[in-house]
Amino acid sequence: MALLEEFRTKGPFGSHIPCDKAFETIAGIKAQLAQLKEDEAVLRRGLAIFKIDLPPSKDMAKIETVKLS
Repeated sequence: MALLEEFRTKGPFGSHIPCDKAFETIAGIKAQLAQLKEDEAVLRRGLAIFKIDLPPSKDMAKIETVKLS
C-alpha cells in the first residue's frame, strides 16, 4: 500500500519538522485513510452482489495501529 510506505518514509518523525507541518502531514494521512476506507466499503458492497467476500486490508490495519494524534 502506497500510503503505508509513504508514511513510513516521509512521516513526521523528526524534531526538525515544525509542529504545524507535522499536524498538516498527519491530517493528510488521516484524510487519505478515510478515503481508502470508504473506497473499500463501496467495493465490498459491490462484491457482495456476487457473494464475493473481500478480506480486510492488512495494510490499512497496520497504518491504523500507528498512533496518529
